[in-house]
Amino acid sequence: MRNALEFCRVATGNVAVMFALSAPVLVMTIGIAIDFSRASQIRSELNFIADHSALNALTPSVQQQYGGHPTDVEFQTAALAFFNSEVSRVGLDTQISGLIPSAVVTHASGSLSTSITINWSANLNTLFGGLPAIGPLMALAGTATADNKVAPNVDLYLLLDNSPSMALPSTMAGITALERLTGPQEPDGSGCAFACHEGSTQYWLPPTNVAGDGLGNLCLDGSTPTIPFVAIPPYDAWVHSTTSGYCAPSTGGQMDNYALAKKNGISLRIDDVRNAVGVMFTAADNAAAGNSPRPIYTGTVYSMDGRFTTGLTLQMATTTNFVSGWAAAGPNFDLMEMYAHGQLCVSDAGGACSSGSGSGYADGQTDFNGTLVALNSKIATPGTGAPGDNPQAVLFWITDGVEDWATGPAIRYESDLNNSSNIATGRPPAADVCAAIKNRGIKLAIVYTEYLPVINDAHYNAIEAPFQTLIAASLKNCASPGLFVNAAIGADLGAALKSLFDASVITPHLTK
Repeated sequence: MRNALEFCRVATGNVAVMFALSAPVLVMTIGIAIDFSRASQIRSELNFIADHSALNALTPSVQQQYGGHPTDVEFQTAALAFFNSEVSRVGLDTQISGLIPSAVVTHASGSLSTSITINWSANLNTLFGGLPAIGPLMALAGTATADNKVAPNVDLYLLLDNSPSMALPSTMAGITALERLTGPQEPDGSGCAFACHEGSTQYWLPPTNVAGDGLGNLCLDGSTPTIPFVAIPPYDAWVHSTTSGYCAPSTGGQMDNYALAKKNGISLRIDDVRNAVGVMFTAADNAAAGNSPRPIYTGTVYSMDGRFTTGLTLQMATTTNFVSGWAAAGPNFDLMEMYAHGQLCVSDAGGACSSGSGSGYADGQTDFNGTLVALNSKIATPGTGAPGDNPQAVLFWITDGVEDWATGPAIRYESDLNNSSNIATGRPPAADVCAAIKNRGIKLAIVYTEYLPVINDAHYNAIEAPFQTLIAASLKNCASPGLFVNAAIGADLGAALKSLFDASVITPHLTK
């Protein structure tokens, strides 16, 4: 008994015994702490990725990939593609298994608002999976929701290109039809695809050819030409396929190609532009009406026609009733008129287009730089659009990206941003002009009505063809990020302009 009691009183080795008894508990506690800490960190990272995936799907740049109007399935595709790529990029896919993300898209009734919710679930591959309290997998889950919010108050400015090149037909079928109708106007009989608007009555008055580009067109009274064509070198040194190409004065004159296109129902880009503005204004009015309180939107429309000098023409004054305003003003928006090919319409007294002569009177009618500078000065300082602050400002520019501008007696033809010649002539580079607008906080949205290659036209091949491939990239660089649409041949300009409106006035933000 004494030996037994003595053994119990000996403390040597107690620490080892206690450690042996408590070690499993300590290891389990540390393992649980480590794996739960990892679970918390990875859950936070996955929620962060879900947040950004939902937001990214609502950004203008992503929406433009789907023509500005993604379907619910396309919204889901964009959100989940971003989610999965980010999971892989940061290496989370090596630490989890069974990841199942899903996206739900909803729309607020009567407004532009779209909401995207991303739900995800996954299993964490634990480090201490052999411990009974943890197991090999730990279930994780999370959710994130983002929606877009319509800007409160916005001033909408539109700049419409109504230069002669906007008289190209809006489809290849229209181009072919117009070329067929104007066969005599080109040396090889291929016809002219440009529905140029010319003020000259185009009488044939020998020995001077003042008839412009109307050779072979119908007379204004609907009769066929009866005056023989006589070649006058050097301009008319070719042989045409007709011998009676011009109209007698008694007929009232000759149709220009613009009137010819109208008579034959050929839709031109200028017509598409006019209709597109109405579509966008209707969308803007619906967007405002679908929000409470209703935001204040104004609309102002300019064209590039400043009587063929640097400047602007106000097509519709600033108004909150822009739908009815454009319904009244739109029919008056039309193509620039020139007197005849290569001659300005310098006087419009009494509605009669008269020609000028001498230095600077050639038809250098569209100066993008000068027009943008002038318009920038008319846009008030933009704000956030919140009550008590100035409205946001968005400038929508519809253009085919080709300008011609006068440098004294000469004419320069170039893409707006292909302007190495600008520096030599003292004009600011157009990239700087675009930047000056955007740096004021004005969103610059551009619809590029793609300049169509007219390979049968000698003027196109000599002048526009060398820089046509530069136009789209130049205009995209001019636009604010995500606010550029390349409207190819046959594109719906109304849908393109509406998509830019949606993208410019809606801001995505997280709600959960």
